[in-house]
Amino acid sequence: MSEYPSYSDFPYTYRWTNGGRQGQQCRLLAVGTMYACLIEFPDGFKMVSTVNALREEVRGASDGEPEAQLSYAFK
Repeated sequence: MSEYPSYSDFPYTYRWTNGGRQGQQCRLLAVGTMYACLIEFPDGFKMVSTVNALREEVRGASDGEPEAQLSYAFK
């Protein structure tokens, strides 16, 4: 098993500049009221933010490159 997390483990990109984390991959751990969410970055850092700061990355079927897509329907 790889010691580094895979791309699929962190399917979101943090879009805002808060905390100097803009453009970094992250994963959603929990969603609370008023669009608050707990997210985690690959280095283990966790923060509370808003779902509006997340962009879901979806792999394109044809070329395998990630495509940015907004999604507010969290599981």
